[in-house]
This record gives sequence, C-alpha cells and structure tokens, in this order.
Amino acid sequence: MKNSVLFQPVQKVTIKSSDNLLAFRFVGFNGSHCTAGSKSLGVTERKWAANKDASIVTYGTVPVEAVGSISVGENLASDSQGRAVVASSGAAVNARSLEATANGGIIKVLLVP
Repeated sequence: MKNSVLFQPVQKVTIKSSDNLLAFRFVGFNGSHCTAGSKSLGVTERKWAANKDASIVTYGTVPVEAVGSISVGENLASDSQGRAVVASSGAAVNARSLEATANGGIIKVLLVP
C-alpha cells in the first residue's frame, strides 16, 4: 500500500468469525469472507481464526486486497473470496478506490456503508 500513513479506520465492530479470515478482505454479516457481489459488513485488518471474536473496520479508509485493474474513484464490490473488484451492474458497492492498480495488490479504499 502506497499511502499507509493515511489509513484511518473510524469505526470497528466485533463479530464471531465463521471461517478463517484473511487480512484486508471484505467480510459479510455472517462472519465469512464476502461472496461475489454481496454487501459487506467491513474489512479485516489482520488474519482471524475461525470461531474467534474478529475486529472488522466498518467505516473509514482501509487497505483492501484488490484483483485486476482499478482506477481511482471506482466503485468496488467483492469477488467470491472477499477481494475488491470493480463493481458490475447489480453488485453491492462496498467501497470506492482511493488508489489505482493495474494488476491487483493492496490498495487504499473508502468504505461505503
């Protein structure tokens, strides 16, 4: 992540993780990584083991793992593994990109409640 100094989580919630959660992925309201196109609760800041109380950032700017090419300002949705992708028609928008990437990686996003 290029601008990690600007990482600003504003609000977090704690939920019981249903699965092993990877860092910087969208998490659903069920405690698992988001499925493709679904609305997220927020983003993980680190790994969490299954059946643990996991802290999830629900509001603010956070790093998220992205897939593919993303431009600054694009609406982002979740892929089937909780990674950020450009939102297609009908997909829930979970964040807006604050950084661009050509080949995926960790980028900074603004979460969309």
